[in-house]
Amino acid sequence: MIWAAIALLAMCVSADIRGSIFDVVKAFFNRHFMIFFLFAFSWMSVCVYGLSRVELWEFENLKTTAVWGVTFAFSSMIGLEKIRSQKNFFEGLVSGSIKLTAIVIFITNLYSFSLLVEMILIPLVIFFSVLSAVSARDEKNALLTKILEYLVALVGVLYFLNALHEVISDFKSFASATNFREFIGPIVLTFMFFPFLYVFGLYGAYSRAFAQVGLRFEDKKTASYSKWTAFRFFRTDVELMQQWVQEVYVWSASNPAEIKASIISMKYRRFRENNPLPVRSADGWSPRDARRFLYGFGLEIDSYNPAYGYVIWSGSSKYVKVSVDYYSTNVVYYIRGEDGVTRQLKVVLNVNSEGEAVVAEDYFREVAESLLRVVFDCVPGILVFPLLNALDKDLVVEGRGVRFSKELYVHSACGGYSRSMSIYNDETYFDEVS
Repeated sequence: MIWAAIALLAMCVSADIRGSIFDVVKAFFNRHFMIFFLFAFSWMSVCVYGLSRVELWEFENLKTTAVWGVTFAFSSMIGLEKIRSQKNFFEGLVSGSIKLTAIVIFITNLYSFSLLVEMILIPLVIFFSVLSAVSARDEKNALLTKILEYLVALVGVLYFLNALHEVISDFKSFASATNFREFIGPIVLTFMFFPFLYVFGLYGAYSRAFAQVGLRFEDKKTASYSKWTAFRFFRTDVELMQQWVQEVYVWSASNPAEIKASIISMKYRRFRENNPLPVRSADGWSPRDARRFLYGFGLEIDSYNPAYGYVIWSGSSKYVKVSVDYYSTNVVYYIRGEDGVTRQLKVVLNVNSEGEAVVAEDYFREVAESLLRVVFDCVPGILVFPLLNALDKDLVVEGRGVRFSKELYVHSACGGYSRSMSIYNDETYFDEVS
């Protein structure tokens, strides 16, 4: 708190920063934020009262509860977007609360050095941590990054050894009911706070989606009907609801009957996705399977959606970085086809710097060979040469078409290029949609 006050005073010296600080404070006290935090504080109060009723909380635990509220509860609320985008969000919170590291941190935080030592250590740790994060952005600083990480770890070890010494010296004071409540209280509060996070996560997702629906339909009655019908059918299935919203601008539904039909169609698609119809090998691949062909490389595709009037269906993975630079080289995985069947699999490598080409090519070959083994159970010999040498080539293997292509970035000063490998369900090539 002392260092935070010093930092705040230092920032206030500059007129420009003073104005920015005022804007941040003003934004924080926005009416919507205040209502949000009021609900959170009310829920936390109910949770604390419940713990006090079962004798797991007393007034002397107030400081720990306040720290938990700032470091966990409010930081989790700020990261509500992750609840919708990360499927294992809650699992991560649970594991972080009960793993061995949490016990070590608890013991360490029970004891501190003198005020003078703490005043010296805190800015040093912050400085080394920030410098390490900046240094890690460039592989050339690998040695410096390691040294900084060791320095931060050394301070952590000093804290732990100090705490361990205090525990051994006076174990009776450590093994007290108060310390037990200090440890178990935040863990129980974390579990009790999950329902609040879940409800507000849903609220945030629907608020965003309904704002898009409101922009799509100019007629307020139609927009209101769309929102209510979507909520009634999708309920807690936020992922499916968001997919439906993404397609709001694709289909031409404009009246209640068409809107309801589009929602029911989306629900049916999810059912069919979970219970897919068999797909003949000659016709292509099941979209459900094709989306996970490269799961081991982090190239899983979340959804397979219609585009361009429902004639073409497609899906794409997230870009997986091959390097840590800002303009990083990356790999992405695409699938295309029709409703219920995928007819094209495509892996694309985007190299943004000539210096990254060797590492990028090795990674691309691993991904491409893995996809070939999924399709052909091996890497056909006829495909090895064009794959290794990045040739432009169209080939036919076991009745399937395979296309290799490479394109140089014309305006790139760093020798960048893009190359891809596409596999089609048969030897007939159709025009690709960019």
